[in-house]
Amino acid sequence: MQKVSWETNTAENPNATVPLPVWWLLIPLTLAGLAETTVTVGQLDLFYQEVPDSIRSLGAGFVVAASGIGAFLGSLLLSVTNRITSRNGKNPWVDHIISIGHADYYFWLLAILAAIDFIAFLFFAHIYKYKIETESHMRGSLVTRAATRAKNNNNELQNLATTHQSESTATSI
Repeated sequence: MQKVSWETNTAENPNATVPLPVWWLLIPLTLAGLAETTVTVGQLDLFYQEVPDSIRSLGAGFVVAASGIGAFLGSLLLSVTNRITSRNGKNPWVDHIISIGHADYYFWLLAILAAIDFIAFLFFAHIYKYKIETESHMRGSLVTRAATRAKNNNNELQNLATTHQSESTATSI
C-alpha cells in the first residue's frame, strides 16, 4: 500500500484516493470472520460442557462478554501503541494517513502477541482437567464400587440361602 501511494503521489495527501481495489480487504476480513465463528463455537462448547449445570445458561453471555472485552482491549492496544511510537515527533505506527504510518510494524506486534497467546493456550490446555474425564473416572469408580457391593450382597444372599436350606434340612430330619 505504501508503495502504491508513493508511486501515485498520494502518500502525504489525506484527501487523496489511493488507486487500490477494495477487494484486497476480502482476504483478511474473510479470515477474521472464519476465525471468529470457529472460536465462538469452541467457546460455547467449552462453556456448555465444563461449567456447573446451575450456571450453564450464562455461557452464551460469557462468550459475548469476552468478545466485547477483546474489542475494548484491541482499541486500548492500538491507542497505547500509537502513543508510544509517536514520541519524539515520529509518526505513529497506525496513522490516520495510512501510507505515512507503519501498519506493518503494528501487525508484527499483533503476530508476536498472538504467538505468545498460543503458547499460553497450549500450556493451560495441557494442565487443564476436563470435567468429562473427571466424571467418567468418577462414574467408572462408582460402577466398580456398585459392582463390588452387588457381588458382596449376592454372596451374602447365597450364604443366607445356604444357611436357611441347611437349617430347613436339619429341622426336617
